[in-house]
Amino acid sequence: MDPDTGPRDGGPDTGPRDGGTDAGPEDAGTDAPIDVGTDVGTDAFVPECDPADVQCDDSDTGLEVCVDGRWAPGNRCVVGCDVDHCLSYDPANVDLAFRPTSGASSSVDGESWDTTDCAAIPHDSAVHPQTVGGPDVCVVRFDALSIGNLTVTGARPLIVLVDSDARVTGRIDLTAMNIPAAVARNGEEGENVDSYADGGGGGGAHCGHGGDGGHGSSDGGGWDRAEGGAGGSRVGGGFLLTPLTPGGRGAAGGGPSGPGGRGGGALQISVLGELTMAGTIDAFGQGGGRGIDRDNWSAGGGGGAGGGVLLEAGGAVLAAAGTVHAGGGGGGSPAACDMNGRVGGAGNVIDGRAAGGAAITARCLGGNQYSGDGGDGGWTDARDGTDGEDNGTDGANGAGGGGGAGCLIIRATRHEEPNHNAYFDTDSITLE
Repeated sequence: MDPDTGPRDGGPDTGPRDGGTDAGPEDAGTDAPIDVGTDVGTDAFVPECDPADVQCDDSDTGLEVCVDGRWAPGNRCVVGCDVDHCLSYDPANVDLAFRPTSGASSSVDGESWDTTDCAAIPHDSAVHPQTVGGPDVCVVRFDALSIGNLTVTGARPLIVLVDSDARVTGRIDLTAMNIPAAVARNGEEGENVDSYADGGGGGGAHCGHGGDGGHGSSDGGGWDRAEGGAGGSRVGGGFLLTPLTPGGRGAAGGGPSGPGGRGGGALQISVLGELTMAGTIDAFGQGGGRGIDRDNWSAGGGGGAGGGVLLEAGGAVLAAAGTVHAGGGGGGSPAACDMNGRVGGAGNVIDGRAAGGAAITARCLGGNQYSGDGGDGGWTDARDGTDGEDNGTDGANGAGGGGGAGCLIIRATRHEEPNHNAYFDTDSITLE
């Protein structure tokens, strides 16, 4: 048959099949392997604590509290921690507790406080009885405190109560306090015999006995012996200034003689936190008065005893740079040979006893010695005052006895010992 050579007419193609094929290559690729791995599992959260739980931290210096099931730091414990609460302590001598603070800090410098008129002190102040007897005390309270120079007068012991930390950087002067001491702490007056023969006054006592006054005149001859006054008796062993007490007063000699020295004052500083004592506390006994050249050459007065200083803190008492003067005063020497005697030394000597007034060495009325040395005051290593010198010359007078050492007590979790001349009870330093 002949091919169609005519015009295109829209009829079916009647040409032969050409037998062509799809020449593209076959896709030989394969699927990626199946992921057979598994996710890492997470255990369920187990709380360490319950919301109301509290415990001490590992150092026992603070609390830990429960936050979202885990332990977190809580409040600091200034005294220490026990199981689930901060330790505290009660201030000595008063029925008062430490209170929460406002965080305010006070500075005292150049002020004068009269404990007799306690309410007039321009701070939070009030009179309180002592819990274990003794005289009422003037209590002054602060949140935090820095003391520069402070003068304290008056007839009541002073307690400074600080509800956090305190520093002493200046001088606290207690030497003008006039607190009545127990009768047994005061020296006794010397005896006056036949107008001219007088015994010396006895020294006051506190943590050390007062020295006896020296006797005057002689056991025979033209004049009777004039007995010196007995020294005061010290407090019993283990005394921790509870109650808070002053030093005993020295006594006058017999007749119109030299006066006795005033005893040192009484101060307690109680701090919940840390007490830094970098200044000076003066609570020393005054020296006995000198005999006066009158118609009767008079006897010497007894020295006053050192006062009482109690430092306590829930934390540490850091006092290595501080000084406490609380030694006893020396006794006065009697007058002689138309000359006055000599006043006993004040008890503010750190490295030894306060010296008694030195005797008048001149000789008169037939070459006789009519004077004698006053007794020395007590201090740290020898707390009892020494006796005033006797004088056996007819018509002569005795010297005053030395005052006993005062008391220094520290209560704290740890402490540094200040420079001092008081009797220091080393068994009293650990705060239980």
